[in-house]
Amino acid sequence: MGEEIDEEHALETKASTEYKSKRRRKIHFFAGPACRYNVVKSAAHSLGWRLINEESTLKEQQSSNVIWVDTSPVHQYFAYIKPWQRINHFPGMVNIARKSRLAENLEMMKKQFDQEYNFFPRTFVIPRDLGIIQDFCNSSRKSKKILILKPDGGAQGKGIFLTRNYEDIRSLKSTHVAQEYIANPLLIEGKKFDLRIYVLVTSCDPLRIYLFNDGLVRLCTEDFVKPNNMNMDDKCMHLTNFSINRTSEQYEDCENDDGDTGSKRSVKWLMEWLSKEYGGAATDAMWTEIGDICVKTILSIAPILQREYRGIFGQDENREVNETSASGKQNKRIMGSRCFEVLGIDIMIDSDLKPHMIEVNHLPSFATGSPLDESIKSRVIQQALSVISCSSSDQRNYEAMEKKRMMERNSMLGPIHQSQQSDEQDDSSNRKRNDVVQHKTFKERVTEIYTMYAPDKLDKIDTWIEKYQGYEEWFIKKLEDKYIHSVSEDEEENDDSEDDAANNDGVMESQSTKPLHLAAENDSSEIASREYEILVEKGDYQRIFPSCGELKATRQPLYLKMQQFAKENDEREQQRLTRPLWLQRKDYADDDDTPKDTDPDQPCTNSSSRGDWLLHGNVHIKKQKVFSPKIIGPPSQKQVEAAERLSKGFSVEDRDTVHKNSVNDSFIERIFKAEEIGKQRRKCNEDKAFHKTQLQVNPINLQFAPHFDGKMLHVGRRFYLDFAGRKLSTY
Repeated sequence: MGEEIDEEHALETKASTEYKSKRRRKIHFFAGPACRYNVVKSAAHSLGWRLINEESTLKEQQSSNVIWVDTSPVHQYFAYIKPWQRINHFPGMVNIARKSRLAENLEMMKKQFDQEYNFFPRTFVIPRDLGIIQDFCNSSRKSKKILILKPDGGAQGKGIFLTRNYEDIRSLKSTHVAQEYIANPLLIEGKKFDLRIYVLVTSCDPLRIYLFNDGLVRLCTEDFVKPNNMNMDDKCMHLTNFSINRTSEQYEDCENDDGDTGSKRSVKWLMEWLSKEYGGAATDAMWTEIGDICVKTILSIAPILQREYRGIFGQDENREVNETSASGKQNKRIMGSRCFEVLGIDIMIDSDLKPHMIEVNHLPSFATGSPLDESIKSRVIQQALSVISCSSSDQRNYEAMEKKRMMERNSMLGPIHQSQQSDEQDDSSNRKRNDVVQHKTFKERVTEIYTMYAPDKLDKIDTWIEKYQGYEEWFIKKLEDKYIHSVSEDEEENDDSEDDAANNDGVMESQSTKPLHLAAENDSSEIASREYEILVEKGDYQRIFPSCGELKATRQPLYLKMQQFAKENDEREQQRLTRPLWLQRKDYADDDDTPKDTDPDQPCTNSSSRGDWLLHGNVHIKKQKVFSPKIIGPPSQKQVEAAERLSKGFSVEDRDTVHKNSVNDSFIERIFKAEEIGKQRRKCNEDKAFHKTQLQVNPINLQFAPHFDGKMLHVGRRFYLDFAGRKLSTY
């Protein structure tokens, strides 16, 4: 009897252990307060993932593999992302999600590619472009075309209105955008409509973009009439936002998932309807153009996405990790992108079947108020989640890898230090520069130096060549100073070694000059192949970047040119914020080593400083410059952080104060603290100024009356007192 009880207890224990083991092996999906929609949770549950909510323990929340965020601001979550976690947003995507930044980036691309970037209405940013809009108006201060005004960070149609009056625009108190109203929209049953297109970005470096082959068609609830002074305020006629039209009495729900009736329909139904009305060739060309618009929009900020991604997460996109399976077998797995994002892009079609990009939403609504919403949005999210490269053992593998890396680093410190000392002693006779090697390539010179002085670092050459691309001369100089030249003791203390620069991941990774498209051209990677199989071959997506099929030969070369132009423009902006002003002047902007206009007998016309001029007789001439070539190295960590602060509008003084008190805080936390300290300082200065004005009064003139002490009459004395009651003089 006792044996049977023991056997039953052993079976129960084994079953409990197996259940707990399976439970632990599941991918944890954090569906906290920021995860607002049930369709997202259902999609994660259908993949066999375990849902973690705010009621779970803190340890379970922090060990989640995937984090989903549907609320703003998104950037706050990046400061707390662990190295094994994935999040459904990219840092920097706000540069197209904000309407004003979207207009600025597209206008920037249009300067170089005028014909390719004519897919969005002319857009003005208020109040920056008030002068342009004023010139756009006639003598009665009425704009020549109707403008549709939208708040910069608005959503769900809030704050949108149509106008032609300049005074209505000038009276706005916050940042808005003003777009030219599309006066000839394509109509369905006499009603205006737009498309909600879903685009999935699975990686930013290399960039991979997928377009969902379905979507939503959102119709207005009133018949369209060209806007005039009488109907301009009728939002249900001119605005296609679902949150506005659903309050109308004419709104009709779609009762099935086919999307062929009602005020909200499917894109598949629209394509069939257009094929019957305009022909299949014209319809397919329009859909291809929609995908082309989505790619061009994201390409305008591709370098920003890469730079901010590397600044936060580092270069671990294609890093291999050793994964231990349940059977104890060691498998190698490539770590994919730490981020993914589903964008909702709004497209409007005119009567010529030309699509126009209206705006980009990085927090699209996934509410499922109808069977059509449930059918489309569930497929969008479930297929997007199924390509995330994550495993339930990511945290355990990461901790084991960090422990191993720490042990290897500690074990290598001693031998490397001894090797460097012996190299310096043995090669003291060969510390003069050999000018013959200047014609060699960067890789050959680095290999030669390391082969002779530090052979243990030969395996890192490819990594550092990629990291220091654009700073080859500086890197060679540092190597020669360390291993070849005789350097004084003071110079050795002040110079940054090559190892310090190589370990400075935050600076060099964020400023890497590696072209974005190099990895994108390689379509044979493991992750890209897996994504293509799940999303394209078995799913409802199509890959639009990198281009494939018939479009690869025609569109991909142009996309790469656009990407390169956006990258160069972003580099110029970063140099403007990080490089010293004297390096940005025209004299030193060229590639040659000698400045222009250095002839003292000729007047200069391109000087940017009054200090560059001398008065020679009655003629102003330019000073003779003493020019010494300087090798420019990569920006330091302080320069990169200063650029980030300047772009966000925070002062250096506030940042330095916060750094002293919170050294271990993340960069984003320090930015928030700096903002709070700045507010406190401004309030304190205002209070001081107020008290100072109250205390600035004129000295008081006091005169005492004469008095008689019984013997004689004394004249009253006069005193002058300052505002603090101190006696100034006596009369």
